[in-house]
Amino acid sequence: MFKIFKPKVTDDQVREVVKPMLAEMEKRVNWLQSMQKLDVKDGDIVVLRCRQKLSTETYKHLKAALQEIIKGFGFDVHVMLLEDGMEIGAVRKEDL
Repeated sequence: MFKIFKPKVTDDQVREVVKPMLAEMEKRVNWLQSMQKLDVKDGDIVVLRCRQKLSTETYKHLKAALQEIIKGFGFDVHVMLLEDGMEIGAVRKEDL
């Protein structure tokens, strides 16, 4: 029996295929133009909006990670994650 061996794919061949794909993806990315400071105080609720629906595991890990990062700066906050295009607003009692 004869065995058929496939030729080895070289790094240059991979780059040749991947490079145009990365260039196209780069055009679609909206890069952050400037950094802003998140100003929080103890007891605040930090609201994070996400355009798509997250898996249960991703939701839990993202919420916990954000809360842990802020806690690392010495603030005790709650984290609310809104997904799938949800938005939230508030009317304060004193504004009525």
